[in-house]
Amino acid sequence: MMAHMIARLEDVSPWEALLLAVRRAAAWAAFYDVKLSQVNDDEELRPEGASHDWVLAAERVNDKLARYSKMAVDAGVAQILVQQARYEGEMLAKVMNTALGNAGLDEVTERKVRAALREAILTMDKERQSLAQGVSGTQE
Repeated sequence: MMAHMIARLEDVSPWEALLLAVRRAAAWAAFYDVKLSQVNDDEELRPEGASHDWVLAAERVNDKLARYSKMAVDAGVAQILVQQARYEGEMLAKVMNTALGNAGLDEVTERKVRAALREAILTMDKERQSLAQGVSGTQE
């Protein structure tokens, strides 16, 4: 079963692949953080300690996370994500505006709904931009 999964051709763009590597490394880093937080005695974390393997694994995966994140930033992935979010927001706004125009709402109600939709889309775009900047800001 695993061989079939590995052999399956993935339809993934280079920036999606970079983000996948970042997400996986971040998940592993979070896992090791939990493991390390469960250690009660600092002596276990020292070389030859019972939990020293967790320390080494955490260091290794955090190095990978930093390296993959830097690659994603250098490739402009954050910028691509912001552009994609804007495009999706614009497309959603066009669809909603067309639907609202055809819904037969009175003028006041239609104006209120359009304003609320515009605000929601702008908020989503700002949140995505903030997230993308946070990712690129942590790697500088």
